[in-house]
Amino acid sequence: MLRARIGDVRFVIDEVIRRALAGEAAFARADAKRIGMSGHSFGSQTTMAVSGQKAGNLGGQSGLDLRITSAIAFSPNARNKRNLARQYGDIRIPVFSITGTADGSILGDGTRYQDRLLPFENMALGGKYLVVFDAGDHMVFGGHEFGPQRAETPRDREIQGAVKAGSLAFWDATLKDDAAARQWLTDGGFQSMLDKKDRFASK
Repeated sequence: MLRARIGDVRFVIDEVIRRALAGEAAFARADAKRIGMSGHSFGSQTTMAVSGQKAGNLGGQSGLDLRITSAIAFSPNARNKRNLARQYGDIRIPVFSITGTADGSILGDGTRYQDRLLPFENMALGGKYLVVFDAGDHMVFGGHEFGPQRAETPRDREIQGAVKAGSLAFWDATLKDDAAARQWLTDGGFQSMLDKKDRFASK
């Protein structure tokens, strides 16, 4: 499935570029030199793969697509704990990892929220960010409407508001070279939106 998803990403980028060159109005402002990739859960695994992770289930090869220039990983997970520095060490583009202290297993595989910190901890220096929201669970990062199966919690809207603001600043900083957005993200502006129990780190 991961191989198929990597192929899907490449197809989409190919199509965006092709349609822009063909003059289709919906793609008139597409910029092939400024492409961001993001995903949640398995989508974050796909994001890591196309950003340069050497995934064990791809035979040690990455699905790196050099056209992607920055990425956001919602609920990332180091499912394979072996050779983490090798797996993630070649991810050179800016990456924002987003998770929470209740973002554990959803498949009964024993995943802990600490496992979702490992990609950030093992990526190369430069343009890497991590936010860990206290009491943030897996579903709060997926954009789902809360209902009978998962009632809304007091922190959900606060977390989602901070995620939106932080994500937008990251995209502006990395895709638009917006110095003010980068400064807001790194010099305390984003931190001021967080609860005292939340954690923000960069490297």
